[in-house]
Amino acid sequence: MKRIVLLAAALLLAGCHYSETASEKITSDGAVTHVSKSVDANGATSTIDLELARFAMRTPPGGQTTTAAYVTVTNKGPSADRLVSVSCTCAQSAMFHTTTHTNGMVGMADMADGFALPAGQTLVFAPGGNHIMLMGVTGTPKEGDFADIVLTFAKAGPVTLHMPVRDAPLSDDSAGAVSGMKM
Repeated sequence: MKRIVLLAAALLLAGCHYSETASEKITSDGAVTHVSKSVDANGATSTIDLELARFAMRTPPGGQTTTAAYVTVTNKGPSADRLVSVSCTCAQSAMFHTTTHTNGMVGMADMADGFALPAGQTLVFAPGGNHIMLMGVTGTPKEGDFADIVLTFAKAGPVTLHMPVRDAPLSDDSAGAVSGMKM
């Protein structure tokens, strides 16, 4: 009788088993990083196809230890993803911020939950809008240097960008926009 109960329990556990297989390809030409990933979790396939472009870290102004980094992320695939965290060995902390405008005052809000990235949409991090805030920057990064910043997505996983450091990166009227979405 014990053997039948153990066999039944083993069969039930086998039916509840979660398995995931993934194939991933990350390519970069220095200006654009492309992430293509297919995840098969218990028979459901999810395809992720992200393009990361226009990325740079601003030179910290006047010897300060706080600066920002920028990137444009386009979800070219059929599945939504979420940008959940950021890290950088070049700073004590890294986080997502968005610029706010309230009663004529400009401020910043921490986006601790990250940013949704629906299929077919573009998320822009640029001066005056969404940005990656880097605090406690170590060393003295200057124009022409590079910083490795890791963006972590819920489905695509971690993606390292070898960002150039620039004195005035990416000025643009589309700051902080997600095309086709209201923020």
